[in-house]
Amino acid sequence: VLWGDPHVSVFDRSVAVDKSSVPILGMYQSGDFWLVKSQDVSIQGRYGPTRWTGGLSALLSLAVGGPFLRGHTLVIEPMEKGKITWDGKEVLQAMPSELFINGFLNVTFHGEEDNHLIDPGQGHLPLRTVTAQLPKLVDLTVNRWSRHIDAIIKMRPLPGGQDGHCGTFDHDPSDDTQDQINARIGGEVSAAETLFGAWPEALGPHGAGIESMGEKTLSDCQPKLRQEAERRCKAAHKALSGVISSKEVFEACVFDVCFGGKEFAAEDAAT
Repeated sequence: VLWGDPHVSVFDRSVAVDKSSVPILGMYQSGDFWLVKSQDVSIQGRYGPTRWTGGLSALLSLAVGGPFLRGHTLVIEPMEKGKITWDGKEVLQAMPSELFINGFLNVTFHGEEDNHLIDPGQGHLPLRTVTAQLPKLVDLTVNRWSRHIDAIIKMRPLPGGQDGHCGTFDHDPSDDTQDQINARIGGEVSAAETLFGAWPEALGPHGAGIESMGEKTLSDCQPKLRQEAERRCKAAHKALSGVISSKEVFEACVFDVCFGGKEFAAEDAAT
């Protein structure tokens, strides 16, 4: 699951008995990165800052390709100035609409009549969702917001292994820390491997135009601001559920409030 600025819940967290023991990752870089990298399945995320995220990165678009799609590429972008493309050609322009290839894939674009909201903190906004059933039991749910997207990727562990920001899916969450993932897959996707094409000029070099805050940690938050962020996050969690689901979710909320603004408290509490 990828949401917000963006936080990533790796595959192994979804199957862990104690989910609170598996950290939620905060990917605050700007650029194109591997979400799932394997011999057959390629899924990439484009991260960059938006005005909504107060300078923090968000998931700006999602691209899927590789041999399992027979060399085709599906790209999903936000609603404002974004589009859905199949091999570079815009598809699913109307809502509802469907891209169906018998025995191969089914991609639909639909609205609020189908409840696929990923981040309840965005529930006050019109919901626009892409769902995709792809080969190898890869399923996507993508909420298209004005300037960013949230995504759920569902699949089985892939033969030959996999890696990326969504983790190794080897049922061992201990090898899916942010540092370990970055050490294994390196930085941005190479120009030769990118599924997106060139970085949009409108964003400038990797999101310039809205200053990217780079990689920060909670230790970079000013003490008084952190105290206020903790207070807001506790209040937001209490209002929604009465409990804080995990230390990692709470710290993700505190980080977002510190560097993105107080509106993140309600969003993250609802996630």
